[in-house]
Amino acid sequence: MTPQEVADRIRNARFTSVTFHRGYDMNQVDELLEALETAALAGDRLATVVAAYSLRTTRIRPGYAIDEVDAFLATIVV
Repeated sequence: MTPQEVADRIRNARFTSVTFHRGYDMNQVDELLEALETAALAGDRLATVVAAYSLRTTRIRPGYAIDEVDAFLATIVV
C-alpha cells in the first residue's frame, strides 16, 4: 500500500458511536487519526504515533466503539 493509500484509508475510517457503554473519547480518536494521516504521508512509523497516545474512555458522552477502533489501529500499524 502506498503512503497515500494508507492516508486515504485512515481519513475514511468510520466507527460506531456508543452511549452509556464504554467507548473511546471521540475527539481524542479523531486527533489520533489526523496524526496518523500526517505520519503516513510523511512516511513515518505509524506504530510510534499510536504508542504516543493513551486513549481515554467515556460512558456518559458518546464515544467510539473500542473494539472497532482497536481493530482498525491493529490493521494500520502492521
